[in-house]
Amino acid sequence: MKKKIALLLAIVVILAVLNGFTDKITVFFSQYETEEASASYTVTEKRTEPTTRGPAVEITDIGGPYKLYYQDLTEDEKYLYNDVLSKIYDMPESMLVDKVSMDQVERVFAALLYDNPDLIFAGRTNELITFESEFKFFKQSSKATVSINYIMSKSEYAYMKEELDAVCDKIIEGIPSDDEWEIEKYFHDYIIDNCSYYYEEGDLLCNSAYGALVKGKSACEGYSKAMKLLLDKVGIRSAVVCGESSARGEEAGPHMWNAVEIDGKWYYLDVTWDDPVDTESGKESREYYYFNVDSETLGKTHFNMYKEFDCTSLEEYYFKKTGAYFEYYDRSCEEKIAQLVAESLENGEDSLSVQFATEEAFDTAVADIVENQRYYNIYLRADKLTDVRFSTTSTEWSSYAERYILVLIPVR
Repeated sequence: MKKKIALLLAIVVILAVLNGFTDKITVFFSQYETEEASASYTVTEKRTEPTTRGPAVEITDIGGPYKLYYQDLTEDEKYLYNDVLSKIYDMPESMLVDKVSMDQVERVFAALLYDNPDLIFAGRTNELITFESEFKFFKQSSKATVSINYIMSKSEYAYMKEELDAVCDKIIEGIPSDDEWEIEKYFHDYIIDNCSYYYEEGDLLCNSAYGALVKGKSACEGYSKAMKLLLDKVGIRSAVVCGESSARGEEAGPHMWNAVEIDGKWYYLDVTWDDPVDTESGKESREYYYFNVDSETLGKTHFNMYKEFDCTSLEEYYFKKTGAYFEYYDRSCEEKIAQLVAESLENGEDSLSVQFATEEAFDTAVADIVENQRYYNIYLRADKLTDVRFSTTSTEWSSYAERYILVLIPVR
């Protein structure tokens, strides 16, 4: 009997030694690539017993409430997403999850970072993903240990999260109405008025919702994640969208913006591009050129999206919603433009942008209003509608010819 026990123990020892044999594979994680940063993680794979499980269930009480990228994942990827999401806020050194492939890791971590804008502590430094395979004789299923690079400590995150939540609460207190479009515009305007475009390679914190809302400086990733975070908090469905963009003949580059659902329809929103900086004066301005545009409009300058949305309506497009969109131009339009000028002055705005449906209408409007100085008649009418003083005999103007937009800038 003792000999049998000794023999069994010897077999266990031999198997334990054999179990230590590993096979390593390395790969760069580069799925989550924007102008600002790219994500990277470490994964260690181990073989264990398989489990039987039903469909994955979306976690709604951790992270962002609207996980639209999660919904695009396979069942195995959803399980990995849930495993990581349920543990990541505790910042463990590693997480034991079910077996994953390299491609699955890339998709899941991209989805996590897109869906959850409060993950400001997750590092994205393009480190290596390392797989280590450990072989067992009797079972052929798998587990993996996921290790994430954090850019701050748990206590630092707790403090910064408190700061971020406080700013969000203060912003939300100022919401002007319960209308979804008005709330979206309010958040859009707040971010533009309180955040300046800033990009420095490696400054991951600034390229986040924290950078945009607390520090007041960020690149496109921070603008879009700040917008999603605020919309999440008031129950408006939205997502960040990663792709490329190019305007006015410039070379295409990585970019991030938003998709927002307003009254049951999806629209694209680019807060960064609505916060341009004058290259000569350095002055920032607030625009609405990319406020709730459709896929056709956006596709002229934005493309190669990681995820596309069904944006077919212009019903909530800023220019149509505010009556600043004209299907044609003749002098019967002057009264409406005068009303818009008066309203913009009453609202404390420095300029009025109007858009025309066609190139012909736009060219006709510029020729008549600017070159023929019909702005004089428009301003005289506007002067009767507001107590705000401005010159009725002179004006400044600019245009965005590719979008048929004319900008009138009254002199005050």
